Amino acid sequence: MLRSLALLLLGVALVGCGDDCERPASEDFEIDTALSGEQLIEIAKGNEIKVEELGCSALCTWAYTHETGWEVRTMDSCEHHVDDQLNDDAGVQGSITCSGEGVAYMCR
Repeated sequence: MLRSLALLLLGVALVGCGDDCERPASEDFEIDTALSGEQLIEIAKGNEIKVEELGCSALCTWAYTHETGWEVRTMDSCEHHVDDQLNDDAGVQGSITCSGEGVAYMCR
């Protein structure tokens, strides 16, 4: 995951924001996915927080970026669940359902 994120960020840095930084490619998105204990632990580590502190925003952002390589611009709705007894196996231990608008990159 970290390697993929590093490659994505490197690609954006090399390509830059393009000629139209004000209007990057965008799309409406909907995410509805199950999360394993292993994924939840990875997301928490990437956000430098405890698994118990994972909220909708962090989970939705991770799931959308993981699926598309794009970034969340706005979030319209979001619901999540994380099991109380979490372990690091591959079984389903959480879920994220969210929607919003994503962008190909964010100009800073």
